[in-house]
Amino acid sequence: IVKGHDGFLHLRSTPGKGTTFDVYFPFSPEEVPTATREAEEPIPLHSARLEGTVLLVDDEPGVRHYLEAALETMGLTVICCEDGGKALEVFRSRHEELVLVLLDQSMPGLPGDAVWREMQALNDGIPGLLMSGYDEVRIDDSIDTLGFSGFLQKPFRFHDLRDAVAELLAPTQESSAAPRDQAIASS
Repeated sequence: IVKGHDGFLHLRSTPGKGTTFDVYFPFSPEEVPTATREAEEPIPLHSARLEGTVLLVDDEPGVRHYLEAALETMGLTVICCEDGGKALEVFRSRHEELVLVLLDQSMPGLPGDAVWREMQALNDGIPGLLMSGYDEVRIDDSIDTLGFSGFLQKPFRFHDLRDAVAELLAPTQESSAAPRDQAIASS
C-alpha cells in the first residue's frame, strides 16, 4: 500500500526493545482538507440475507478470515483459497455453484488478474470483485479489460463490502426469490 502511494518504509529493530516502522509518503502540494469523522453506519441486524457460494481468494490469513466471517454474516457460503493456483483448482471443479468471486490482485505466484483471465476462459458468467491495496487508478486497466464487475480498495469497511456484494448479487437474488414470492402471493 505504501509503495502504491509512492512512499517507503524505514525499519529499526532492537532485540529485547522492540521494532519501529517509519512510513514516509511524498509531499502533496494540495491543501489537506480538515478531516471530519463520520459516524459508522450501524449494521442493520435484519437486513436482507444473501444466498449462494462465494469463492474468496486472498493470501493474507487475517484478511481472509475477516472477509470469510463478514460474508458468512451476510448469509453466504464461503470457499477460501490462499493463492491463485488453489483458486483455479476450486473454480474448475465448482464454478457451476459459485455466485461471486472475490479476488485479491497482489498475491505471490499468480496475481489476481492472471487468475481471473483463466477463470473467465472457463466460465465468464460469474461476477468478479477485485480487491487491492493499490488505488483504482493504478489497476484501472485490469478492471476494464478483464471484465471485473467491481473493485474494493483495501482497507475497506464492512458496509462497503456488504454494499458491493449485495449490488452484484441483486439480480440473481431477485430472480431466485421471484418464484417463492409468487407462490406466497398465490396461496
